[in-house]
Amino acid sequence: MIILVISQESVPLQDPAEGWRANYGIWVRSGILGAVVTHGLGLHAMHMLNGVCFKSLQLGILAIATAATYVAVLMVLAANWTFPIPFMGISCSLALIAALLCWFRIIAGSQTCQNIVAEPQLLVKFVCFVSTQLMMALIYPIYQVLFNYERDSNYVLPVILLLPVIKLTMKNILTRTLSHLEDLMPESVIYTVDFFNSLYVATCMQSATSNTTVAAIMAIDFAQSAVELYEMHRTTMGIRARLHLALGTKSASEGVLVTVRTLCERHKQTKKMMPDGIRLHSCLHSRYEVLKQSRGFSWCRGRSIYPVFTPPNSISPSPSHISGTKCIHQAVVHPKTAAPTKDRKSSDKTASSSGALSVSQQRALRHMLEVLFTSECIILTEYLEFVIPMLYGTFMVVAVHLPSAKYHTELEGITQENVGGTVKSLFVYSLLELTSFVVVLSMMHRNCGMNGLYQLAFVLETQMPFIQGKQLIWILMTLAFRIVHFGVDFTFQFNWIGKE
Repeated sequence: MIILVISQESVPLQDPAEGWRANYGIWVRSGILGAVVTHGLGLHAMHMLNGVCFKSLQLGILAIATAATYVAVLMVLAANWTFPIPFMGISCSLALIAALLCWFRIIAGSQTCQNIVAEPQLLVKFVCFVSTQLMMALIYPIYQVLFNYERDSNYVLPVILLLPVIKLTMKNILTRTLSHLEDLMPESVIYTVDFFNSLYVATCMQSATSNTTVAAIMAIDFAQSAVELYEMHRTTMGIRARLHLALGTKSASEGVLVTVRTLCERHKQTKKMMPDGIRLHSCLHSRYEVLKQSRGFSWCRGRSIYPVFTPPNSISPSPSHISGTKCIHQAVVHPKTAAPTKDRKSSDKTASSSGALSVSQQRALRHMLEVLFTSECIILTEYLEFVIPMLYGTFMVVAVHLPSAKYHTELEGITQENVGGTVKSLFVYSLLELTSFVVVLSMMHRNCGMNGLYQLAFVLETQMPFIQGKQLIWILMTLAFRIVHFGVDFTFQFNWIGKE
């Protein structure tokens, strides 16, 4: 990812006044952006739409063909109208979508298109998912313009407070489009909403003109982190003691993951259905080679996980408590029936004799699964919040030495001599976020008996194509908004029109 971004920035840019023919650099960058966006949409379509399956070669051909068509349309438009094209990244997005649909029909075939149309609910959710992400690519640049306009005024604090509101709103909207794919929620929501939020927090800190503004941005962000850590501590504190009551000393004395494995194995051996609202199959492809070799997962032999769409009555996603503004939507389980309190002991005895999970064990399993889901969200968020400022600061240090730096609006006034002082606050902020990340890992180890780094590594490994795709799309798209060749002018004057 870093190599591709630096390689793209190394493509020389020409003076926009020289016209569209001389500016080959911007067409190369537009082609890279179009190919990356197409590849990312293709990956998500394979997991969110029924019957869509691409080989790597097919997906590569789709990306290259769509990008070439997109660039050709841009060049025709620039030749017959104006260059730079006003808001080229947004105004010409329909051209990219049209090219993508045409090439998708040619490469995927008519049968695949019929399968997609046969599931209109999934298609609507996919369209809403893509539209929400494109909306964020427009909302956050507008927020940056608002911040730059008010950064020296008395209204800078309300503008800073607007950023968490935007993040919370976009998280709830995006989560609803993924209600049928719970395993995609943490990665999709956090690597979209939190990625944008972290990037624009870093951008606002870099462009702030006073230390007071920088301190206010950091204070508001760390206040959210404090609330998040408190909620996580309250949720996980004493969880192993509660497991002791439901499962016995031996199981409860071990970590949460071991206990979940024990419960799932015990229930699987009875060859009975899982309680309503709990399912073991994932909507993602996963590999079980390591687990199959474990005695504890002997029942996994010969099995694999395939994409399975959840029936409406198996899991009911509902808004969960939100830790600060970072924790997204939990998959809250609602069983159809539950044993009355007075009959719980007899139910537990019956379940124990039959090998099935008792009522108390079902509740413990649900609670542990919710804790694992929430911890995954928090760990991913904290990881992202210390990585993004560090990468953005590093990018500024490198980009200011490139010839194209003079065309980047965010590098205006930044030189090779003063870039060190400019990015100092970003690296300090990243270091503080790293401290918060370490605190989360320590809390998970103490309260749940598990290493959060393994959970982070599992997500990064199993969902690497989605993560890399999103990072490339958002980084390239954000950089596009900050280059004068893409025609971004929020004054809407477009003074260059007619001068060429």
